[in-house]
Amino acid sequence: MIALITSNPPVQGYATHKLYSVLAAKSNQPVLLQLGVWCIGEYGELLVGSAPPEGTEGETPDQVAVVKLLEGVLRSPVATTVTKEYTLNALMKLTTRFSGPAVQLLQQQLASYNTSMSLELQQRSVEYSALLRLDSIRSGVLERMPAFEKKEKAPPTDDGMGMGSMGGGGGGGGDLVGGIATPSAPVAVASAPAPAASEMDLLSDILGAGPTPTPAAAPMGMPGAAAAPPPGAGGMDMSLMDLLGGGPAAPAATPPAGGGMGGGMDVMGMMGSPMGGAPPPAAPAAAGGVPPFVAYNKNGLAINFAPSKDPANPSVTQVEATFTNSSPMPIAGLNFQVAVPKYMKLQMTPASGNAVPPNGSGTVTQLFKVANSMQGQKPVVLKIKIDFTLNGQPVSDMGTVDQFPPTY
Repeated sequence: MIALITSNPPVQGYATHKLYSVLAAKSNQPVLLQLGVWCIGEYGELLVGSAPPEGTEGETPDQVAVVKLLEGVLRSPVATTVTKEYTLNALMKLTTRFSGPAVQLLQQQLASYNTSMSLELQQRSVEYSALLRLDSIRSGVLERMPAFEKKEKAPPTDDGMGMGSMGGGGGGGGDLVGGIATPSAPVAVASAPAPAASEMDLLSDILGAGPTPTPAAAPMGMPGAAAAPPPGAGGMDMSLMDLLGGGPAAPAATPPAGGGMGGGMDVMGMMGSPMGGAPPPAAPAAAGGVPPFVAYNKNGLAINFAPSKDPANPSVTQVEATFTNSSPMPIAGLNFQVAVPKYMKLQMTPASGNAVPPNGSGTVTQLFKVANSMQGQKPVVLKIKIDFTLNGQPVSDMGTVDQFPPTY
């Protein structure tokens, strides 16, 4: 209903008058209370600045009457904490829509929750009281919410990918040990700092069950609404569609002659280029696994994969990724991301660092696990995306890794 009202300006005055009369009649429906106080906070000037539109009842209230009505909502026994949060928002917004004695009443109501037993209400009250003293920005912060855009849901595909990065891991769904993928869950890409824990499952973050990234500042409106985090270095700064080839990639540095992405198998409509260049020294074969192989060698950065099978679960493969830098300049801001098809699940641990020393003088390592729910039927195939800075220039590249044995 809020989306409908914000996107149709001709009905905003009518809806606000109608909802005001419902609140004045002491409605005991919490969701209706929230809708009413939200509209009063957004369109309070329409409520007191004109006669009631045709089809609504009652007379035009004055500003003080509107504030007292919201005060009554705060005291209502049917008002939940969420309803009170909506009401404090509405009171704050009305400080830029009303004037005179009404503003003094608004300030008193906001300050009355400075010592609330509800931490959320107390924080809103304290922050709003501080915002009242910042006249230079208050009008911009409290301006009307823009019309809510309708979000189109993309049709599901059979070969979608779940993604993880150097800070953690993501997957197609469910528990890694269970070995069963759940392709129906939508994936939202988010950026998060590397945790201190030795291992984490980013899937819970992707699906909303884990820590919530700090949102960017946005105009105040519905409680709990948050803007998407901005892209930044060290995070997943590219949408899932970009990773899978649905959008433009960041410009990459010119690769050296012969360098290329390991490939040879068309996955998700993207063909990896042939491997070229001199491979870096390979580490000894992992116990219970296969010899390490070069997964990437371009722009001075080489990545060795050393896979090994989980003895307790043959469908789970652990991969140790080792990053080396053959260029004479150090690599900084290394951000390594992995995506898997929906029949696989992915779990990543934090990397040992994000700076790779020059001339092969040091390495960075990172462990991740993949569970193949269709072992023996479909191969282990990964999409990788690498971002880093070399000699002050940003480098971004991605490709396919399909050199795992068929039995994996």
